[in-house]
Amino acid sequence: MKKLRQILTLLFTIVILSTNLAYADPITKDQEFFDAVKEYIMQNYALEVTEDQLYDAAIKGMFDALDPYSTYMDEEEYKAFMEEATGEFAGIGAVVGKRDDGFYLVSINEGSPASKAGLKPMDVLISVNDKAIDLKQDTESLVKQIRGQAGTSVKLTVKRGNEVLTVNIVRAQIQINPIEYKTLEKDLGYIRITEFNNNTYTNMTTAIQDLKKQGIKKVILDLRGNPGGSLDQVLKVSNYFVPKGKLLEIQYKEDKPDLFYSTGNLQFEKVAVLIDGNTASASEILAGAIQDTKSGTLIGTTTYGKGVVQDLYPLKNGEAIKLTIAKYVLPSGRSINLKGLNPDKKVEYITPTNNSNTDNQLNTAIEFIKQK
Repeated sequence: MKKLRQILTLLFTIVILSTNLAYADPITKDQEFFDAVKEYIMQNYALEVTEDQLYDAAIKGMFDALDPYSTYMDEEEYKAFMEEATGEFAGIGAVVGKRDDGFYLVSINEGSPASKAGLKPMDVLISVNDKAIDLKQDTESLVKQIRGQAGTSVKLTVKRGNEVLTVNIVRAQIQINPIEYKTLEKDLGYIRITEFNNNTYTNMTTAIQDLKKQGIKKVILDLRGNPGGSLDQVLKVSNYFVPKGKLLEIQYKEDKPDLFYSTGNLQFEKVAVLIDGNTASASEILAGAIQDTKSGTLIGTTTYGKGVVQDLYPLKNGEAIKLTIAKYVLPSGRSINLKGLNPDKKVEYITPTNNSNTDNQLNTAIEFIKQK
């Protein structure tokens, strides 16, 4: 065995020498070196591998050296990403969130397959198609298991209080309305934004107009579990909550920064904003601008801390590159990347018990906003 290893080492040395990369000299990891390694693999690797597979692996390897938001997406990953961005996909019509104790259903679209199956917000996900959920995975990978082609079915097991329920749900084409709203009391309303997709601003405008007709003057804006999304959409929505003035600055590596300003089209006299550890990216822009301009009060727990911006570059083969090209700073000039936003009023979430849907963070916000 020792002799065999020596022979293999010698063979590798010969390959390197044949490419004018002297074994004893410092190696320059340039294109010549990359080609030499690739050719060595293609000529000597005993199992099956194609040149395309090596190129794909090399490209993905480059992105692995970057931040978590820069990635090389294959065709399937790009399709899923665009479904999320546009707000249209085939699935069950529920938003999935993650807390320390596991995955849960944040919200259920009205009239969706999930709603018809009897699922409710705050149901804790136990398994998908009888496979126990891996609590170490991210939300995106779990959502991928639940979604599928329209007309196919998925089996979910959830826990509601002390009760365990199993349902079979037929997937359908879903158009995500990321806005939920209702009247809480005579002049107090509630608006939840689950994500910033292409439908957010239009549906937010409809929600505000309806609430205003009902005499709503104060509002609780719920951004918990909101992973972010479109920069364009959050900038438009921010005009309803942030006073006139500087809203956001985006700083690039070399180009001049982009500055964005709010028109100050404020709609409510008093605003309380609910945040948590899954409030990220675009939702942190809105919450952060509200906090910096003192136009509202943040209630909950520290947010995720994503203060960078990605550019999407589609490729002709159906794949795409998503690359971090800039970072942003809030109106006060602060960056929250890797830090998050600290709430003005910290309130840890308490999981409801005994089939209760009591939301202690929401109740705190209601009591706060009713104060004069």
